[in-house]
Amino acid sequence: MLKNSYKMAKETFPFSSATLRSLQQQREQLEDEERRRAVRSHCLTRRFLPECRPSNPPANRKRQYCRDAAIHNALYTGDVERIKGIFKEDGSAEVLVETVTEELQWSPEMGLFSLIPKKSHTSPLRITASRGYSECLRHLICRGANPNTLAGGRGALHDSCEGHHTECTQLLLSRGADPNLQSEDGQAPLHLCTTKETLDLRVHGSCHYNQQTETMPIQLLLDHGASVNVTNSAGYTPLDCALQVCTDYPECQPHQLIQALLNHGAAPPSVKMWRCCAASPLAFEILLNSYDRIPPGDFWVEVVPTEIWEEHLPLYESALQVANQPRRLQHLARCAVRELCNGQCHRAIPALRLPAALAAYLLLLPEGLIH
Repeated sequence: MLKNSYKMAKETFPFSSATLRSLQQQREQLEDEERRRAVRSHCLTRRFLPECRPSNPPANRKRQYCRDAAIHNALYTGDVERIKGIFKEDGSAEVLVETVTEELQWSPEMGLFSLIPKKSHTSPLRITASRGYSECLRHLICRGANPNTLAGGRGALHDSCEGHHTECTQLLLSRGADPNLQSEDGQAPLHLCTTKETLDLRVHGSCHYNQQTETMPIQLLLDHGASVNVTNSAGYTPLDCALQVCTDYPECQPHQLIQALLNHGAAPPSVKMWRCCAASPLAFEILLNSYDRIPPGDFWVEVVPTEIWEEHLPLYESALQVANQPRRLQHLARCAVRELCNGQCHRAIPALRLPAALAAYLLLLPEGLIH
C-alpha cells in the first residue's frame, strides 16, 4: 500500500526531493521488515523438522545447469565448507554440472581434423559419490539432491559402488536410492561390483554363515533388495559379469562373490559362461554345484592352464566324470532344499540351526570335488 501511495504521489503531487527520499526509505524499511518476518516464520516451521531432510524439487521444475569452474573445483576436491556455502537453499543441489572439452575429430566439411567442443553432464551427487566424499554427499542430499537422478546416463549409486565407497553407498541407500536403478546402458549397481576393489571382499554368509565380516557395497546392495537376476543391455546378469572377471583377479577370491550371488537367488548361468571361470577352481566348483545336472561336453577344458589343471586334478577329473550323469542323492537333496529357500538361502539356511558342516554344504562351500 505504501508503495502504491509513493507511486501515486510521485506522479500526481509536486513533492520535494527530500520528501520523496523519506518515502523511499520508509518503503525499504517496510520491505526489510517483511523479509525478516518471513525468515522468522520459515525458521519456526523448520525447528521441529529432522536436521537433514531431503527436499526434492517439483518434477516439472526446469533443470538448472552449473557451468561455474569454481563450483566444479569445490565438488571435485571435496571442499565441504565451500560446498555448504554454495548449496545453501533447499533444492539448490539438484543441478546438472556441465563441462565442455575439445576433442580432435574428423570434419568432412573441412576435410581435416579439428577440435570439436563436446559437452558432458554429471551432477554434484555423482561427483562426490564417485570420490567417496561422504560429508559432501550428505549435505547435497539435505539440499534436495535426488539420489535417483540420472545425470550423464548414470546415478550416484553406480559411481559409489564402482568406486568401492562403502560409506557413500550406505548413505545413498539409506536416503532412498534405488538399488535396482539402471543406467542408460542398462547397468545396475550390482553389475559394477566386479572391479578389483569390490571383488576383494568377505561377504558375511557367503562361505561360513556365522562369519562376522566387514560390510561391503555388494552386501549393502543385497541387503537392500538388489535384484540378482537383472540384465544389462548386453543381456548379462551380475553373476555373468562376475564370472567374466574372476580369472583376472584370482588373489581377490572372486568365488566369494559368485557364492554370495547364488545364495541370494541368482539363477545358474548359461553353460557358455563356464569357459570364463573354468581356470578359477573354487569359482568353477561353486558354479557346477548350483546345477542339479551337469550337461555333457568338455568345451571348457582347453581354457584351463596345465599347471592349474595338475594342481586341482581331482576337481577337474570329477567334473568330467559326472557330466551327463545322475548326481548323487545327497547333492539332489541339497538342490531341493535350496529351491525351497526361494532365493533366500543366505537367510533361511542359517535359520535352520544345522550343524556347521551341513550348513556350509548347503551354502555351496567348495570341497575340491564334484559328486
